[in-house]
Amino acid sequence: MTSLRKLVIHHDDLGGSHSANMAFVELVDVGVVTCGSVMVPGPWFSEVVEIAHRRPDLDIGVHLTLTSEFPCYRWRPLTCGRSLVDAFGYFWSDLTGARTAEPEEVYIELKAQIDTAIAAGIDVTHLDSHMGTIWQPEFIDVYLQLGQEYHLPIVVTRDVQSLSAPHSDLSGVFDRLQNKEILIFRNSSLLPLKRLTQLLLTITGFSVRRWLDSTGVDSISRHLVISNI
Repeated sequence: MTSLRKLVIHHDDLGGSHSANMAFVELVDVGVVTCGSVMVPGPWFSEVVEIAHRRPDLDIGVHLTLTSEFPCYRWRPLTCGRSLVDAFGYFWSDLTGARTAEPEEVYIELKAQIDTAIAAGIDVTHLDSHMGTIWQPEFIDVYLQLGQEYHLPIVVTRDVQSLSAPHSDLSGVFDRLQNKEILIFRNSSLLPLKRLTQLLLTITGFSVRRWLDSTGVDSISRHLVISNI
């Protein structure tokens, strides 16, 4: 039987730091990473724009962002929705806070992020979610709407429950997505590597996050344990 395996290795959090941006390009060039997604509110978004102009071959989506998780390295919304921010005007630091946002303000903000990326000249190829925030029950319809409006694939992982806020039940989310014939990736990070050779007739997605060693990364990451998924 001919194998029709497709492995997608995705690098998120572009725009979060110079080091993340450089790691993405390097990993694409050596054939390790397939595609990536950019946080438009991130402080290094402009560098991703420059990279995209120089490298139109790169597959870059928008990493829809509603949270800013680093205690000493934070970013703000592009729009003025009050429910999107904490007392200091930054995105909420976790899912519990982010879930209090008004869906209408979430839609306006995420639409602005997509529009900004497109206006900057990025050939946006897909949408996904920073910290899984847009996969929460309150916002999943916004996610579907944006995908349909922009005719872009949206990425969802079956391990979304592990990214949900405490006491959040996402069991109904997958039924709604499957009813709309949305493709849901298996979470390959839970699979032993040897199992990859057994995945026939399937599309399998990995999400990775790599930063090149630098002083800047040290100053960010000392406040948070970074894990690759």
